[in-house]
Amino acid sequence: MLYCGRHLTEIMNRLGHDNLKTTSIYLHLDLRHRRDIQKKLIRYFESVLTLDPKIEELLGFENDEDLMNWLDTL
Repeated sequence: MLYCGRHLTEIMNRLGHDNLKTTSIYLHLDLRHRRDIQKKLIRYFESVLTLDPKIEELLGFENDEDLMNWLDTL
């Protein structure tokens, strides 16, 4: 349901949960989907930001293996 764009409260209600904390347990994204979202976000920022050395340095996070591994745990 989440992948189809349903709102979290709708999912919560359909599952009969009292709060979103309970529902969130079942809503973990798979690793491949997380990476796809991260790559789309990077491409979006690269398309809208002007070239600036400081921004380029910040965007280089995608090559930081430790950071990417940490993001995968979220």
